Amino acid sequence: MERPTSGQTSQKEKMIKYAIGIDPDLHKSGLAVWSRTKKQHNYIDSVGAFELIQLLNLIKPGEALFFVDAGWLNGGYFHYANFPPEFDTWHVNAQYAYLVKRGINVGENFGVGKFIVAYLIDVHGENNVRLVRPVNEKWDATKLKQLTGWSKRTNPDSRDAARLCWQRI
Repeated sequence: MERPTSGQTSQKEKMIKYAIGIDPDLHKSGLAVWSRTKKQHNYIDSVGAFELIQLLNLIKPGEALFFVDAGWLNGGYFHYANFPPEFDTWHVNAQYAYLVKRGINVGENFGVGKFIVAYLIDVHGENNVRLVRPVNEKWDATKLKQLTGWSKRTNPDSRDAARLCWQRI
C-alpha cells in the first residue's frame, strides 16, 4: 500500500517527525531518514541486519512513518537487463543454474523485507508502515545531490531508501 495521495495530513501524521525509507537486502539494506522539521535527510547509508535493528530501535513509536521497498508486490522477477551479456550463449543447464541462484537470492531478499515489515508493524503499528511497490526509476549520486543536497557517499540501496522517504511527510 502506498501513502494516500489525498493531500490531507491527519492530526496523527502531523506529530510524526521522520519518514524512514528502507530498501531491504540480504547483506546490507538501504536506510534513509527524512526529517519533517528540517525538510532534509538526516541519514542515508546501507547497513547490515543487526545494525538496522539497532538503529530502528532508536525510533520511538509514533515518531516515524516507514516506507519499505516491497519487491514481492510486483509478482515476478523482471531484472532481465542485469543478465550477463553472454547468457544466451550458455548451455541450457548453466542458464537454469543461474536462474535458480538468482531466484533463491530474490526470495531471500523478499524474506528479509517481510521480516523487517513484521518487526516494524509489531513495534510501530500497521498504520505507520507503508509498503511501496518498486519503480524503475533509480537515482544516481548526482540526482540525489541535485534533489536533496546530500553529497556524502552512497550506493544504489541507500539511494533507493532515500528516494522512498524523500519529502513524504
